[in-house]
Amino acid sequence: MPSEARTRLAKHEFTAVLETSFGGLVHSSVADDPVAAARHRSFIAAHLVGGFAALALVLPVWIGGEGPAVWLAALVLGMLGAQALVALLVARTGRYALGQFASATCIAALVAAVCGVTGGLSSFALVLFAAVPIEAALSGRRATIAAVTAVGAAFLAAVAAFDGAHVLPEPLPLPLPGAVLSLLAVMATAAFAVLGAWRLQGLHRRLETAAHEAAAQLDLYAAAVPDLVLGFGEDGGVVFASPAAETLTGVAPGALHGDGFFHRVLPADRPAYLDALGRATDAGEASVELQLAAPGARAIVLAELTVTRVAGAARGMASLVGHCRDIGRRKALEAEIARNEAACRDAARAKTRFLANVSHELRTPLNAIIGFSDLLGQELVGRFEQDRHRDYVRLIHESGQHLLQVVNEILDMSKIDSGTFQVTPEPFDVSTVLESCRLMMAHQAETAGLRLSCEVAPGLPDVLGDRRACKQILVNLLSNAVKFTGRGGEVVCGARREGGRIALYVRDTGIGIAEADLPRLGTPFVQVDNGYDRRHDGTGLGLSVVKGLTALQGGTMEIESRLGVGTVVTVRLPAHPRRVEEARVPDAAMAAAPAPLKRAAGR
Repeated sequence: MPSEARTRLAKHEFTAVLETSFGGLVHSSVADDPVAAARHRSFIAAHLVGGFAALALVLPVWIGGEGPAVWLAALVLGMLGAQALVALLVARTGRYALGQFASATCIAALVAAVCGVTGGLSSFALVLFAAVPIEAALSGRRATIAAVTAVGAAFLAAVAAFDGAHVLPEPLPLPLPGAVLSLLAVMATAAFAVLGAWRLQGLHRRLETAAHEAAAQLDLYAAAVPDLVLGFGEDGGVVFASPAAETLTGVAPGALHGDGFFHRVLPADRPAYLDALGRATDAGEASVELQLAAPGARAIVLAELTVTRVAGAARGMASLVGHCRDIGRRKALEAEIARNEAACRDAARAKTRFLANVSHELRTPLNAIIGFSDLLGQELVGRFEQDRHRDYVRLIHESGQHLLQVVNEILDMSKIDSGTFQVTPEPFDVSTVLESCRLMMAHQAETAGLRLSCEVAPGLPDVLGDRRACKQILVNLLSNAVKFTGRGGEVVCGARREGGRIALYVRDTGIGIAEADLPRLGTPFVQVDNGYDRRHDGTGLGLSVVKGLTALQGGTMEIESRLGVGTVVTVRLPAHPRRVEEARVPDAAMAAAPAPLKRAAGR
C-alpha cells in the first residue's frame, strides 16, 4: 500500500475513532446538524484531552518539586486543566460560543498570571498572548472573536500597567535560562497555532463534505422530479435548471441558463411570462400557461409555470424558483371532458324534448280512453249484459287514470329539468291549501282505512310561492303517505313557522325507510322498494317532482324516517317578509300578556 494511501487511511481511522469516542457528548440541540456537531465534537475532544492531560501532570510536579517554580508549574497546569470543565460546559449546554469565550479567557488569564510573576513585559510568556485570538478564531463568529480579543487586550494592558507602576512581585527564579524559556514559549505558541489550523482544516473539510452531500442530494431529488425546476436570478435570467429540462424542452439544462428558457417560450407568450416573473417578485407567487418550442416530433409543449419568491435569498442565489410542468395531456383531458359534458347536455335536452313530446301525444288518447270508459261505466250508452263487462270498463278507467298520472309526472319532471316549468311566486294562505289537499285525499285515505288530519300553527304568515306548485307538492306527499301506510295508521299534514320560512310537513305512521336508502330518494325513477315483487305501484317520480318544485321556489326538502315507525317529509318555503313582521307584533304583545290570557289564547 503506498504511503499516501496509508496516511489517508490512518487519518480516516483516527477521525472515526474521534467521532465514536466523543460523538455521544455532543448536545442534542446540534446533533442533527453535521457541521455544527463536528465543530462541537472537535472542541470537546481537544479541551477534554488537553485538560485531563494537564491535570495528570500536576500531581507529579506538585509531589516531586520544591520551591516557587513548583507553584508556578502547578498554576499553569491547573489553569490548563480548567479547559476540561469548559468542554463539559459545552457538552452539557450546547453553547459553543460561550465555551470558546470561556476557554480563551482562561488562556488570557493564565498568560497574564505567568507574565506577572516572571518579569511583566519582559517575561518569556508574553508571546503566549498570541494564543488568545487563535483560540477565538475557531468559533467562526466575529462577535466571539472580537469579545475574546478585547479580553486578551485587557489582560495585556493590565500586565503593562502593573509593570509600569512597579507593583509586580520580584521575578521567580526559573530552572532554565530566559532564552531557552522564550524559545519554548515560541514553540508552544506555534504548536498551538498548528493545532488550531489542523482543527480549522478539519472543520473546513467537514463543511465541504456537507456541501457536496447536500448538492448531491439536491441533484438526486431534482433528477427524480419529472417536472422542470428553474431558479431565476435578480435579473430574471435562469441560474439553475433541473435534469427534467431534456424531457420537457429537449435541450440540456445548461442551455436554459441566462435567457435560454426565455427563447424557448413562443413569442406570443413571452409578455405573459415576464409578467408572471414580475407578479411573483411583488406578490410572492404567480402562475402562467406557456407554449414552449421543443425540437423533435413535439414541436410545441403546453406547460404551466408556477413561480415562487425565495425569502432571504443571498446575492448570487436564485431569488425566484419556478416549477414548470407539461399540461398537454391535462388540456386534452379537459377538452375531452368539455366535449362529453356538451354531449351530455345535448342528450339531456333531447331526452327532455322526447319525454315532453311523448307525454303530450299520450295525453290526448288517454283523455279519450278515460272519458269514454267513464261514459261506459255509467251505462249512458246502454246497459251491460254481464257483470264482468262492467269490471272490464272499470279496470280500463282506473288504468287510464294511473297512466295519465304517470304521464303528467313525466311531463312535469321534464319541464323542471329543462327549466320551462313556470312558477309565479305570490303570497297566499297556506291553511286553505292544506285543507284543500286534505279534502282531495280524504276519500283515498278513507278507502285505505287511515286517519287523515290537518294541523296548522296559529298566526302563520303567508307563504311566498306558487300556489299551484305547493298544492302539487302536498298532493304528491299525501299520496305517498297514504300509499305506504297500513290500515289503521295515521297521516298528518301541517305547517309551522321556522324563522323566515314556513315548514310544510306530511307525517305518517307507515312502513318507514332505511337510513341507507334516504340519500337515494328524490332521484328520478328511483324507488326504495324496487324489486320484482314490490307491493306498491308508482314510477319513483313523485318525490323527484316535489324536490324540483321546491327548488324552483327557493325552498328545501328534508326527509326523516325510521323503519317500522314512519316518515316525515318537510318542505321549507320562504314566508312573505311583510307578513312575518306583522306576525311578530301580536307575538310580542302576547309575550307580555298575563298567564291566564295566554292559556285562554291557547299559547
